[in-house]
Amino acid sequence: MIGNLHLRCGGKILSLILLCVAMSGVTARAAGVLDHVPDTALAVIVVNDMEKGSEKVDQLAGQLMLPSPSLLNLLTGQTNIEKGLDRDGAAAAIVFAPREGRSNPRGLLLLPTDDYDALIAQLDPEDEEGDRTPVTLADKSMVAAKVGSYAALVEPEDEALLDDVLAGKTSVGSQTGKMAKWLDAQDAYALATNSGIAMASEKILEAMGEAQEQLENFGDEQQAETIKMAFGMYADLFKTAKSELALAAMGVRSEAKGLHLTSRMAFKPGSAAAKYAASVAAPKQKLLAGLPSGDFVFAGGAEVSIEAIEGLYTWSAKMMRAMPGGKDLKQEDVDALMKLSAESMAGLKSASFAMFVPEADEPLYSSIVAVMHVEDAESFMSSYAKSIKAMNALAKKAKSPFLTEGTVEETEIDGKAALEVTMKMPEAAVAGDPITGEMMKKLFGDAENIKVYIVAMDAKTVALGYVSPDAVRRAMKSAGKKGIAANANVMKAAELLPEGCQVISFLSPKGAIGMVMNIVPGIEFSPVPALVGDFPDTPPIGFGIKVTADGVETDMVYPEETLEAIGAAIARSRAVSIGTP
Repeated sequence: MIGNLHLRCGGKILSLILLCVAMSGVTARAAGVLDHVPDTALAVIVVNDMEKGSEKVDQLAGQLMLPSPSLLNLLTGQTNIEKGLDRDGAAAAIVFAPREGRSNPRGLLLLPTDDYDALIAQLDPEDEEGDRTPVTLADKSMVAAKVGSYAALVEPEDEALLDDVLAGKTSVGSQTGKMAKWLDAQDAYALATNSGIAMASEKILEAMGEAQEQLENFGDEQQAETIKMAFGMYADLFKTAKSELALAAMGVRSEAKGLHLTSRMAFKPGSAAAKYAASVAAPKQKLLAGLPSGDFVFAGGAEVSIEAIEGLYTWSAKMMRAMPGGKDLKQEDVDALMKLSAESMAGLKSASFAMFVPEADEPLYSSIVAVMHVEDAESFMSSYAKSIKAMNALAKKAKSPFLTEGTVEETEIDGKAALEVTMKMPEAAVAGDPITGEMMKKLFGDAENIKVYIVAMDAKTVALGYVSPDAVRRAMKSAGKKGIAANANVMKAAELLPEGCQVISFLSPKGAIGMVMNIVPGIEFSPVPALVGDFPDTPPIGFGIKVTADGVETDMVYPEETLEAIGAAIARSRAVSIGTP
């Protein structure tokens, strides 16, 4: 219900960004350890440099004020491996499909070695059997074999896995293409092959089917139909992953300026997703342009494409039909709504928005400002007004709880052409529920209506705000100025993201804490203020999505100063918990 209102108003911007996230490619070669990972593997977890990786974990633990034992020393101590281990090499844990009749996957460990014989001699080796040696690793029976500059270890019952590894057949390393450079840049990563993605999708679909069957038995026929549609929508996602994805990886990389949590996905050649990725261009303008400066909680921006909008509305239509009562909507009405929604966004090229720290007595949405860069502001405003009026007529005709009536009036804000849109809150959202009504007031200032203001700031820029005209006035006053984009802390975080991202966003820890402290009643009497203290104005946590013909990359970065501030807060929390001053 609220999601539908977002679709029709400024929340479309949020949804567009979420769509890009949902669409998160392949193409130098991951040399080394991946060359010894057979393409029959489901997944592999790799630490690219054990020594440096251990040091970085220790450094990160220090920043966060956490205990920091050397992981590598802990590992070697528990396994009794002191000699022969190449501490600067890459280690890998390979996951294979379960044996027939079993559910648990099989595993094989690759340890880098500069002296295989010395390494094996520490593991209570038994007599060699050809190219294999029974050993004991951490009180567990294993079978070892030399594979290039690695020691491969596997449980005796899974010894057959060594056949493919020793044979040196087609490897995962030969399939990574241009993703190899990204993989080599990570401190550690987990990589899923297409076989692994397919098996995981099948397992998830199987579990969803069982859950769906159980839930359907608890409701009436209408509820069962709703559940069926909802599960079917998510099942389509996993089916798409199975058919479209070639490789998927998640990585972690620690650098002097911050910690990166990253991902990379590669689509199958010729797939619909691959064709879409190849069509996405680099951003043509600064994605935060037009956003005013100030203490913010969240800020972000995204390039917009026709394909993204179409995908968004297709997904939104499925969401509407899957919600309780959605099956009562006629398909023709849903199609009409999606068409009108698309028309309301005609000419949109990019969008950015920010949530600022609200005052204690202000509705939360009053602090949101959105700026849209369009081909022609006058045409955009006209199309938007027409689409809202048409949606209003459709709502009266369909009489659905998901389609609410509203009004749109032409007005002026500080001499600029503007629209005042009033959307009625869906009756199902507040009827007979005073708690929900109060929540709506805290969000929008009114339990029955949502006010949206849209103003043409210039020939190619439109601003949007909620509750009152004050939000768009904030954007109008900053027109022509650098705003949030020139914030020194935002710039520090932005420069850590991949160059050329089509989607970027930033979360300010200080702003988020300030928002919570202002809007949560009685929080000043809780332990929270003592725990967070006066959180410094650090660079925000940054997130970016980059789509190219080679694939899709995401990066969430925690700048160094931010990690240290979080560590100080953790230290205060620990001090409070043990009662120290």
